Amino acid sequence: MSCCNKKRTTFTQPAAAQVQQQPAPAHFHGHTIQFQYTGRTALSAVGNITGKRYHFYRPGDIQSVDYRDAAGMETVPVLKKL
Repeated sequence: MSCCNKKRTTFTQPAAAQVQQQPAPAHFHGHTIQFQYTGRTALSAVGNITGKRYHFYRPGDIQSVDYRDAAGMETVPVLKKL
């Protein structure tokens, strides 16, 4: 029955070798990306993928935006990705 044990060790060895993941960029927090409002008053924006409403209440306000909506938010001239 030694052949069965060899097969088990062969199957478990690749699982032990894990691929190292690159650290996430500083502006990426889990599933959100930080955006700062650079306009003069307030702004409400709707995510083009999730449909979520993002409210920037004053100049300099920072909000966490779902990473799926980030590409659309980058097209807004008064929003800056951090």
